[in-house]
Amino acid sequence: MRYLESLLTPEAADRETRSIWTRVENLESFRKAGTVLSYMDIPGEVPTVAFMDKWRGSKRFAIPLVVEDSLEFCEYDPERLRPGYKGIPEPSPEALPISAGEVDFALIPGVAFAFRDGRLWRLGRGKGFYDRTLPRLNCPKWGVFYSFRLLKEIPLDSWDRPL
Repeated sequence: MRYLESLLTPEAADRETRSIWTRVENLESFRKAGTVLSYMDIPGEVPTVAFMDKWRGSKRFAIPLVVEDSLEFCEYDPERLRPGYKGIPEPSPEALPISAGEVDFALIPGVAFAFRDGRLWRLGRGKGFYDRTLPRLNCPKWGVFYSFRLLKEIPLDSWDRPL
């Protein structure tokens, strides 16, 4: 959390988090979605657990599970989590699998984001998990990030996909 605290005060992070989730909630594509891909946040990322818990009664949430060099998805259930890749909570073996084709709306984290040619691009953490995942998702994909992560430029590779 030190990294985040050096860039945003806790109060500013709370305000920005509420603003981000309000914007997402107001998107027609989110409101229509039955299954939403989310993520389990790490320090410096927009927290997701309270948001998922708020909407769990009306939406099904998928969260990533690292399997070798790719991401699979399982239903978010706070009772079925375990430490996973780099200690990030992941679905336990008892969690229900969700296919990429079932995802109606995706919330995507990143290290940095930038607009180019009217489209939003993301820079990940270097393992390519989301680079390999994004083409499998046939739904709206929304970058979720604090304002300090929006840069004028980020490096892009041929395999990068816009959100």
